[in-house]
Amino acid sequence: MIEPVSFPEHLNRLRWAQGDHVLIAAPTKCGKTTLVSKLVDRRSHVVSFVSKLRDDTFGREYPGWRRYERWPRTVPDYDRRILLWPKPGKTLRETRDKHREVFREALDRITLEGNRTVVIDEGLYMSEPKFVGLGDEIGMLFYFGRSGGITMVLLTQRPAWIPKVVYSSTTHAWIARTRDRDDLRRLGDFGGLDTREVQQTVARLPRRHDFLYLNPQGDARPAIINTRR
Repeated sequence: MIEPVSFPEHLNRLRWAQGDHVLIAAPTKCGKTTLVSKLVDRRSHVVSFVSKLRDDTFGREYPGWRRYERWPRTVPDYDRRILLWPKPGKTLRETRDKHREVFREALDRITLEGNRTVVIDEGLYMSEPKFVGLGDEIGMLFYFGRSGGITMVLLTQRPAWIPKVVYSSTTHAWIARTRDRDDLRRLGDFGGLDTREVQQTVARLPRRHDFLYLNPQGDARPAIINTRR
């Protein structure tokens, strides 16, 4: 049986090394932003890819972060918290194309520079070919990024919406309740875990801000945590 653990105690127990990758899957208003903000507090050099047209919560959740519209040639060392947030274009297609250009260029540069934590919100929008289409690049960084000291943090509303390679390379995962068959089936792609127990636990999580924590490539025990408790 997977036991509940308080959020502060869970964070205290967490052993998250640079190069260990993270997946957070939860619907809107379930606590993804709260969780990721607590995680990135542990990292010295972080860039968050922001694809939303506008969002007032970023200023509140990420105070003191520096906004860039595209990745600079040289990042000053004092800019250790970066929001990579391009201005929207005049049309939706123009906005998508700008996101594709800016974010692809940034991923290439970060791969060469190394030693940074990359937070990617809106996993479906960023990875699907019909949208930004960076699924291959994201998957490659999950697969190879550890050797360059790169930590990937991917957020998504649905477990079924992201590249499968993410599951084979994720070190820490927080999954909120879902009863969708495709979502539950995709959770079986985590290696080394009891697939049936994971699927049943996720489907039965009782509260909105509950997450099942998994450590597929480590020895930490699964736990149920609530970001408000």
